[in-house]
Amino acid sequence: MPGSDGLLIPTDAELIAVAESLSVPFVRASDFSGYLDVLRDPKNSPLGVMQVERQQHNDCGGNATANGEEKRSWSCSGRKTMPQLSEIFAYNASEYLMSPNQVGKDQGTSIHSGVRLLVDGVPKLGLAAGLPLETAWPYSRYCRSATEFSRYCSGLKIEAAHVTESGPMPDWDGALAAMAAGSSIHIGTYWNVSWKQVGGRKCMDSAPRSGGGHATEIIWAEEHAGQ
Repeated sequence: MPGSDGLLIPTDAELIAVAESLSVPFVRASDFSGYLDVLRDPKNSPLGVMQVERQQHNDCGGNATANGEEKRSWSCSGRKTMPQLSEIFAYNASEYLMSPNQVGKDQGTSIHSGVRLLVDGVPKLGLAAGLPLETAWPYSRYCRSATEFSRYCSGLKIEAAHVTESGPMPDWDGALAAMAAGSSIHIGTYWNVSWKQVGGRKCMDSAPRSGGGHATEIIWAEEHAGQ
């Protein structure tokens, strides 16, 4: 759900924290010679098993964070089952990482906070990198204060994140190779979107340059009409 005030800009502290965690300078398509064959095989696509959800808060950042981790976990498990991780925990935890005072304001979260959650966890609360299952932290549990959030975090079981490397978004071919390799790309865009139909799917017609902010997780690539 897009925020009304544009993209949330990361604080200097967030920029420093993410910069310190970067471990990949650039993903190159040459690192994975068969990536197009992987993408063209329907059995490798997560799109048919990824849960379709409807937001009830400004929690697009939490949804994107959880969806990326679900895709990576599914890929690493040998594509057996798609886990259902807690999007609303990811949202609350991202709020907390931005600032404990941000918890419960429901004003959206920065892209950087989602990265930090999956790379470093929430050290102040003793939470490891990763997310709980949806069954452990249901969508109805949106905490309205840092105190409430901290209380629910006590004894919480965290499913370890499948993030071994993080880095800046690669170029087009590198992004395709990353998708085939089981990765995801965690981005923020403006949200004033016009749509077009491509192969029966709704696709962004062009990248918006103004409007609200929206977090998006790139989890796969499909080929349509040779593109």
